[in-house]
Amino acid sequence: MTTHKEVYWQGFRLALNAIPGTKVREVDSWTVSFDWQGLPMAMTLLGESNLDDVLELDKASFQAQDTLSREDTLKIFQDGIMVALRIGSNTVACTQLILHNSDLLGFELESNQVFSAGTFLHPDHRGSGLGQLLVRLQKHALNPTQFDTVVVSVRLENHKALRMRFQENFFVYSVSEQAFSEMGEDSYRLMLFWSKTPFRRDSSSHNRTTPQWLPVDFSQNIDLKARAEVATLLKMGALGIALEDRLIGTETRQGIVFVS
Repeated sequence: MTTHKEVYWQGFRLALNAIPGTKVREVDSWTVSFDWQGLPMAMTLLGESNLDDVLELDKASFQAQDTLSREDTLKIFQDGIMVALRIGSNTVACTQLILHNSDLLGFELESNQVFSAGTFLHPDHRGSGLGQLLVRLQKHALNPTQFDTVVVSVRLENHKALRMRFQENFFVYSVSEQAFSEMGEDSYRLMLFWSKTPFRRDSSSHNRTTPQWLPVDFSQNIDLKARAEVATLLKMGALGIALEDRLIGTETRQGIVFVS
């Protein structure tokens, strides 16, 4: 019987053909060799034998802070899938997805959902676009007959992560205090989704109302005022759809646009 992991890995392999700027060169069971924007790379399905490599990259990416434990990483191998990008013999990026309900999560996944548990890059390759490439692969790897939605949790104050997800047409739909988190005690997370189901991805039904812009101080570690206001809007059924800068008096403020 084909497992969820095998189905999603097959989706990753096929997804490379749908990503602009990629050219697949060679495919085997565990690795796809391809060119991305002219750069020779490989995409590999990781297993428990790669645990030390994953932990080393995780530590380098987060500079030894807020990294996953060995036990939790092993649990992700058991409950999900890990896919790495390599340049030569070096692992430069990795994405982790949980494919069914797990005790790592503080909420219930629906049967059609996968949870993006983390995407991290080696510091030498930040800003290269590899993180966004992995997000696009997560989306294109979905199989509507089994999984049609990617769910991810992001800190409200993480401007870079929110910007990338909004660029990929993710929507903020709720707040969770229990979502999977590498951030220790600070468990407040925005929950975002992207779905292949057309009506869930289409925001046209929300365009009949005036968008509401909510300022966020992304320079703060925790913006308590914005967190409370965001939670209120989401409880009223709003969706977060974009980041936007606005001129308030003489000051340019950053914030999130919501529609109801």
